[in-house]
Amino acid sequence: MLTINGKAELIVQDASAYQEMLDTLDRAEAIAGIQRGLDSVNRGEGKPAEEVFARLRKKHKIRAG
Repeated sequence: MLTINGKAELIVQDASAYQEMLDTLDRAEAIAGIQRGLDSVNRGEGKPAEEVFARLRKKHKIRAG
């Protein structure tokens, strides 16, 4: 740790520890996003997948297989 006037200004970390921190942050962000989606569904804000797919097929003129 590099300090200036007694205040931490720079922290040096090895590459593997830094990568582990990034991976942990990525997982936490993914979990938070999934939780937001589940909360939205629980509030009744979602739409059934088949309804969405039908609308997309119609919009993009895609015939069902």
